[in-house]
Amino acid sequence: MIEKFWIEVLFSVVFILSILTKNRPMAIATALILLLKLLKADRPLEFIAKNGISWGIILITLGFLAPIVLGRYTVQDIKTVFLKPDGIIGFFAGISVALFGAKGIEIGPINSNLTLGVIVGTFVAVAFLRGTPVGPLIGSGIGFMFLTLLSKLGLI
Repeated sequence: MIEKFWIEVLFSVVFILSILTKNRPMAIATALILLLKLLKADRPLEFIAKNGISWGIILITLGFLAPIVLGRYTVQDIKTVFLKPDGIIGFFAGISVALFGAKGIEIGPINSNLTLGVIVGTFVAVAFLRGTPVGPLIGSGIGFMFLTLLSKLGLI
């Protein structure tokens, strides 16, 4: 019986764990996907599977651009990026994430094992380790790691 409904069982467990760990984005996403699955709404699921990543990237990009438009950063702030270690590291972390992301999108359809591994790994990290499934924040995280390393080495 569980083999027939393994997806529903898995997503129900992830939903419950998301609530218990107070991971609201994961709980909402899991609930919506599970609801669509239970309603047998294949067309919306296909649309999400085909376009969800692109829409997600658009929304995340909007979130990063909106503070600039709202005037929270000045031209001087942008110039300062290239004059301070944390700004320079952030700049290169952003380039790295964009390049890795492009390669990830490129390789996804070609290597389903890699893609499924990333999906399962992200799923585990979000559900159990309080991770967040977004790319630009990875750039900030990489930058933070480099800053911490350089600071511990006494280089900044």
